[in-house]
Amino acid sequence: MNRIDPPNAKGQHLDADELLRAFVEQPVAPLPEADASRLRDQVTRALESRRVVVRGRFERWQPWLLFAAAACLPIAIWAGVARVHGVAARHDDTAIVRSLAGSAEIAHGDVAQSIAGTGDAPLGPGDELRTGRDATARASLPTGAVVDVGPLARVRFSATGSGAMVRDRLELAAGHVDVRVPKLPAGSEVRVQTPDAMVTVHGTKFSVDRIEAAGARPAGTRVSVTEGVVTVDTDHGQRTLTAGMELSTPEASPPALTPEAPLAPSADDTPPPATGSGASSTLAAENALLADVMRLRRDGQTERALALVDAFVARYPRSPLMETARAERQRLVDTLRREGAARTP
Repeated sequence: MNRIDPPNAKGQHLDADELLRAFVEQPVAPLPEADASRLRDQVTRALESRRVVVRGRFERWQPWLLFAAAACLPIAIWAGVARVHGVAARHDDTAIVRSLAGSAEIAHGDVAQSIAGTGDAPLGPGDELRTGRDATARASLPTGAVVDVGPLARVRFSATGSGAMVRDRLELAAGHVDVRVPKLPAGSEVRVQTPDAMVTVHGTKFSVDRIEAAGARPAGTRVSVTEGVVTVDTDHGQRTLTAGMELSTPEASPPALTPEAPLAPSADDTPPPATGSGASSTLAAENALLADVMRLRRDGQTERALALVDAFVARYPRSPLMETARAERQRLVDTLRREGAARTP
C-alpha cells in the first residue's frame, strides 16, 4: 500500500500519527464570512434539490404503496387473530387410533385401507374410521379426550383451534362411542354430531349410539351421561342432561327423556322429600331437580332458579352433582348481579 507523506516546514516527511497530531495542534483557520456564506448557500441548495427529487419519487409511488398496504392489511389481521385466538387453524391429525381389537379400516372417499391392531394410526381431515363386526378401537383427540368406538361404527373426526383452545368434532354415522373428556380450558369443547342430534360437552363422560331404523321404528340417537353435564340439540329443541340421565331422539317423534324430568317447580320451590329409610337412591331426584334449575335459568326465571339450587344444596349436601350445582349457583348469582347493575340508573 502506497502512502504519501507530505513534508513539514523543514522538508521532513511526517507519518500518520504526526499528521493527526499536527491537525489537532494546528486547526484549519475559519473561512472568511463571504466564503462561508457562499458555502452554506451551496449546501442548502443541494439539500433542497435532493428533497424535491425524493418527494417526487414518493408522490409517484404513493398510490402503489397505499394499494399494497391495503391489500396486505386483511392478511395481517387474519394472521394476528389466528395467532391469538386459533381461528380456523386445523390440525393435520384429527385423531389417533391408539389401540384396536378386531378388524377396522380408515376410509377417505372411495379408498379404504385396513389398519392393524398394533401401533398408532393417525386420521386426517375427511378420514372415516370403520370398525368390523367384533372390533373395538380407542382414539385420542387433540383436546385430550378419549373415544372408545364400538363394533360396526362409522365415525369421522375433525379439529380446529391452536394452543390451549381446541375444538374437537365427531360425526357418528353408525354404531356406538364412549367419550371421556377431561376438564377443558375456556374456549375448548368436544362435540358429537349424528344426523338428528348435536351433543356439546366441556368436561364429562358420556356415550352416544346411532340407532338404525328397524321395522316400524325410525332411526334415532341415544345419549347417556355417566358424569358431568352435556347439552343435546335436536330438531325439537335443546335439553340438558346430567349424570344418570339418558335422551333418545327418534326422528319421527319428540325426544323422550329418562328419567322423566318433572315440570317447573311449584311456588314454594322446595325439592321433593326423600322417602324410605336412608333414601336408598336419590340420584334420579337430584338429576331432575338440577334439570329444573337449568330450565328455569334458560327461561329467565333467575330468582326462582337460585332458590331451587339453594334448596338442592341444603337437601343433598353429599350429592355427586354438588360441583355442578355450585357452578350453576355461581352462574345465577352473576346473572342477578348483572341484572341489578343494568337496572341501576
